[in-house]
Amino acid sequence: MILLYSATLLLSAGLLFSIQPMFSKMVLPLFGGTPGVWNTCMFFYQTALLAGYALTHFSIQKLGVKRQVVLQVVLVATGFLCLPIAVSLQGMQLTGQPDIGLLIILILSIGWPFLIISMTAPMLQRWFAHSAHTDAHDPYFLYSASNAGSLIALLCYPILIEPLLPLSMQSQIWSVGYGLLTVMILCCAVMVWRSPGGSDAVHDEPQSESEQRSPDFIDRIYWFLLAMVPSSLLLGTTTYLTTDVAAIPLLWVTPLAIYMATFVIVFARRPWLSRETMLRIQPFILIPPIMLILWGKKVPIFVNFPIHLTALFIHAMVCHGQLARKRPHARHLTGFYLWIAAGGMAGGLFNALIAPYVFKTTLEYPLAIMAVALLRPGFISGTPRTRRYAYGLILGLFILLSGPLAGDREVIYHFGMIGILIASSVFAGYFYTLVNRPIVLGILFSIAVFAGLQFNDSQQKVLHRDRSFFGPLHVRYDPTDQYALFYHGTTLHGAQGRFGGEHNRPLTYFTVSGPLGQLLYTLYEHPKPRNIAITGLGVGSIAWYGKSGDLIDYYEIDPLVEQTARDERFFSFLKDCPAQVRTIIGDARLTLAQAPDHSYDLIIMDAFSSGSIPVHLLTREAFDMALSKMKDDGLLIYQITNRFINLEPVLGALAEENGLTAIIQRHEKVTEAEKKAMKMPSVWVVIGQPGKTMDILKGAHGWQTLEATPGFNAWTDDYSNLLSVIRRPRWD
Repeated sequence: MILLYSATLLLSAGLLFSIQPMFSKMVLPLFGGTPGVWNTCMFFYQTALLAGYALTHFSIQKLGVKRQVVLQVVLVATGFLCLPIAVSLQGMQLTGQPDIGLLIILILSIGWPFLIISMTAPMLQRWFAHSAHTDAHDPYFLYSASNAGSLIALLCYPILIEPLLPLSMQSQIWSVGYGLLTVMILCCAVMVWRSPGGSDAVHDEPQSESEQRSPDFIDRIYWFLLAMVPSSLLLGTTTYLTTDVAAIPLLWVTPLAIYMATFVIVFARRPWLSRETMLRIQPFILIPPIMLILWGKKVPIFVNFPIHLTALFIHAMVCHGQLARKRPHARHLTGFYLWIAAGGMAGGLFNALIAPYVFKTTLEYPLAIMAVALLRPGFISGTPRTRRYAYGLILGLFILLSGPLAGDREVIYHFGMIGILIASSVFAGYFYTLVNRPIVLGILFSIAVFAGLQFNDSQQKVLHRDRSFFGPLHVRYDPTDQYALFYHGTTLHGAQGRFGGEHNRPLTYFTVSGPLGQLLYTLYEHPKPRNIAITGLGVGSIAWYGKSGDLIDYYEIDPLVEQTARDERFFSFLKDCPAQVRTIIGDARLTLAQAPDHSYDLIIMDAFSSGSIPVHLLTREAFDMALSKMKDDGLLIYQITNRFINLEPVLGALAEENGLTAIIQRHEKVTEAEKKAMKMPSVWVVIGQPGKTMDILKGAHGWQTLEATPGFNAWTDDYSNLLSVIRRPRWD
């Protein structure tokens, strides 16, 4: 019985948590590839999970176990009506409320099968508790099997499933898995009906006084909060990590896998990490993530990611450990899971639908860390070992001071940063353990965080903040007060000089001496009116190159970006451009597809989400659509600047299979003087028909032929593999 139930739970959880990244990837192109898609999808998944748990709880209460078994078999059979999994309403576009549009698509596409599978975990555990098995009095160990299946699915998706299988085949295999799950649930149902118990009551009576007591309202609220805070922390961590890299399944599922692993550990029969150990470690990991948030993108990825993921693991272990410790007798199992699901859904609701409209920054992430500090259970670890803390402080100071010995500026910076993190972590841990009053210290920590965020804004001279479904943005001055800088998330998307000769000249990735400036100046040596399409507005820097008689169409998904670019307090590129400039709001691929065929001389792909071009603009279908909008002698221009992802093989493959010429200029060396003048490294690729224009460009200003990478296949809407193009970690 244990083997069958465990295998069924393993498979159901695997299906539940493999459909999450799979379907999220399916709908990502409809909403600009923004990280907000994952948060909204997670909110839907958590809400559907809550609905499944509620249906299980109330159906067993009203019908009893054996009649509920019959209902469950019928419900599982109806799930086949929704297979195979596919996106419904693919043409749907709600630019005003994209989160609502995404939720509607999720409900219509996968709502019913997801709801049915989400019932499996509490349902099978309750069925098992109804049986005459010797372990029926405590079926919570089966929760580990369920979460183990979730963990396996999450780890396998980015490593095995996404790189090897197209989405259509993933959907077909998932349908086969659903059929197998149906058979296994039917076998479990037969075992329930053959159970000698014959009663709907749990056989074993509660043994201890705590087990005999029914949970009260305070218990339920405590369960709710212990589930809500880690859920919010999970989504906050995921948003933070994907902001600078890319909205990809690898970065979605890694935090989620860590989150699910904590459930596996704490609900195991013999947890291999004790609650006491986690409580001792937790104070040391409270401050480093906040410090990294304040540091911003200067922190290298191999320092940034491990610290945030470790913090998520420790905090989730503490909260979920308390859940496992406070779990009720099996008679109240479905209600217990119902409150956990409600808390998880509330965390998703807060991050996905409330925070983007209430906060102008991603404040929900540090808020979740502060809530973890407040929820920390009282724990007396004995007299503090002052010597240990002294050793930690000495280690941090040693690392801090040893950087200058290397004589390298970058090494000095990073050694100093690591040293400060260690020293501050040990310092906070010492006082947290010494005082041992979670509420008091949590409040003090909250005050320190808010003060730090306010101080950070004042030091960075932030002038304007706003936020939408597509992410937070802000405008600030550089340290010399000479330039207004526009950031989307933590990625610089444009700048303009405030006064002097630089005021009307494009900066950052679009400078006159950079690849794009060289390219456009070469083209304008042959004057003629041009129609230009540009995906991604930024601050409108490219409009500076427009001439009288030109038509420039900007395709921008976020209305707040257009509002900021047209705010003359900061930027004037659009106002000063002599060409006719239009802004089309909506996803670049969907709106560009509506333009007349063969209407553009240049199409410049400069749309960025999470520091990278959205994948759905790099597929064969998107490429073919862009070619259809270009004139015969037109050029397709991509900016592929990214610290973490190398998109050269992707564009090389697309150009080769269409018989086109591709050239590239890697302008990655920028002097300190150029950096101070707001010139940024950039990499640009130009693709066009072999012939006169491409031949002229190929020999000018360091442009080189971009050769296709052997064995690298072009991406499609059905298949892409970002794992294959991730760069090796670098210090910068």
